[in-house]
Amino acid sequence: MIWRYMDVAKYVALLARGLFFALPSKLGDPWEGSWGVADVRSFRENHAGADPSTIKSEWTVCYNDKTASLEGYGVSCWHRSEYESAALWSLYMPRGFGVAVRSTVEHVLASLGASGRKIEPRDVQYVDYDKERLGDDPRDLLVHKRLSFVHEKELRFLVALRNDECEAIADWRLILNDRSKRHFSAGIFQSPVRPGPIPARVVTDPTLVRRATPHGVYLPVDLAVLIQQVYLAPQAPWAVRHAVQAATEAFGLTREVVRETEADMIPPDILAFD
Repeated sequence: MIWRYMDVAKYVALLARGLFFALPSKLGDPWEGSWGVADVRSFRENHAGADPSTIKSEWTVCYNDKTASLEGYGVSCWHRSEYESAALWSLYMPRGFGVAVRSTVEHVLASLGASGRKIEPRDVQYVDYDKERLGDDPRDLLVHKRLSFVHEKELRFLVALRNDECEAIADWRLILNDRSKRHFSAGIFQSPVRPGPIPARVVTDPTLVRRATPHGVYLPVDLAVLIQQVYLAPQAPWAVRHAVQAATEAFGLTREVVRETEADMIPPDILAFD
């Protein structure tokens, strides 16, 4: 079994838009896709005796090439376990405003079949970055993390992004960056404009307007295949329970898909003789 813990907004986005594949740079850890110390040491050894400016120039080229190759992939992160994780509930849903979607690797791949994309599932390897050489393959770099994250038991689905998807993502980021800045006009400062729908002139494919975001892309899924169960977060407020059930039914799934978390179940000894 695999699990994806998410807030209610992300769950509704999953129902409405599909499975989200994030850019590596938006995963929240500055070490994502990083080389290890051993890789840097090897580079230095291979350039021993070279002119310092030459070394710096070649390093900059290698680093930029690596960064560009990483941003050509989308990543969907899941937790591999047979059971719910109290630790992940606490990390991602401390106030009960979310859910955990349960599925399997086979179901995720099958649900994405209509997209016609090659999706690669990979278990994350937790390593000592001071010792391990990680190489240059972006797919390998994206499935290594520091040992301090071993509790996550993470599995990732990787997809190579198409050129038009990369362009749409870049356009979104430019638009949001431009609209988030205060600008000077007609002698006074103007407040930033709230970002609206992506302009039609930017993307010729209308489906990309819905799928692209500044942080990655959504791929369409068969929800009935993808979602085996949806677990409400511990101590989820009534409004969250109602919203999750209503959204689930609105997108063609049955109410029975939504379940209570194990954390909210009453111990049997309390009710033994009631």
